[in-house]
Amino acid sequence: MQLVSIIIPAYNEESEILSVLKEMDSQSYQNKEIIVVDDGSTDATASLALHFASDKPYIKIIRAKHGGPSAARNLGIKFSSGEILFFGECDCVYDKNYVSKAVMALEAEPEAGAVCLTGGPLKLTSNLVTESIELENIAQRRLLELGRIKPFYAWVYRRNALEDVGGFDESLYQAEDRDLFSRVTSAGYKVLLVPGINWMHKRDQTLSEFAATSFKRGKRRIMYVMKHRSVKEFSRTVLPLWVFLAGIMLMLFNSAYGVSLVFVDIILIMGRSYNTIRFTKKRLANARTYILYPVFVMIRNFSSALGYTVGLFSVVFGRKMKAETEPHQAKEAIILKSK
Repeated sequence: MQLVSIIIPAYNEESEILSVLKEMDSQSYQNKEIIVVDDGSTDATASLALHFASDKPYIKIIRAKHGGPSAARNLGIKFSSGEILFFGECDCVYDKNYVSKAVMALEAEPEAGAVCLTGGPLKLTSNLVTESIELENIAQRRLLELGRIKPFYAWVYRRNALEDVGGFDESLYQAEDRDLFSRVTSAGYKVLLVPGINWMHKRDQTLSEFAATSFKRGKRRIMYVMKHRSVKEFSRTVLPLWVFLAGIMLMLFNSAYGVSLVFVDIILIMGRSYNTIRFTKKRLANARTYILYPVFVMIRNFSSALGYTVGLFSVVFGRKMKAETEPHQAKEAIILKSK
């Protein structure tokens, strides 16, 4: 039975750390170790984790200066011993057989380097944001299960695959998981798929909170886009906003072209929405979600595009991203509890 290292990065997660530790401790797979990397939290995260782990020799608690999620995960890798590594998140709820399913999949295909276990959102409140995210998740899972799209993420990896690509890129504060996945697949490793609801991500954002989060992610994601030269992703994200703003400007000058640009822009966004709606028809009881879903898509697109634009200008005019300029102190670790 292969040893699985469950690595949990945590930054100011005092409200969530105990619940995720209980879920990881209750995993049906027995040959496991749990490593909590406290990423410089200023709350009670570390003390709560220490108390939970006091009588559990298979749980390690490591504390480091704040260095971001990539640095924390790499630190967890450094102190882990497992042949298989699972990167858990504090704001997720996991099925008790999550690790068992991942190990079974990897044992069936020894040459595979990672496993994508699909999941879904856990709606803490019901609103346009949470319902739209659920709609998209249903579409993604269906497309994956039908083989229409390939797995595009994974949180379970073989150690040798991670070592071959050098782990997480600590200069990225957003999309670091996508970056790792891309490098692992580019190195020739196969990614396996375990369908179904194996985890649930907690969702409770209002529309304004979601827009602010989308902006922040877009601003940080520009480093990932530039690293991978993702012209298609950049254009697909920012062009709708730029075209819309150009149309508004032309309308201010009483130009008929402005109305045309805005109209075409809205039609294109509604076209993007159609694919998701088509693959989820009659899956949600709330018809209002289907009607308002294009509004959600537009708000997310425009918020992300504004973030991309601000991020790009920051790079062009020499104002480097936080992820580039901060020293990654997370490697300076203190082991609070080990075996």
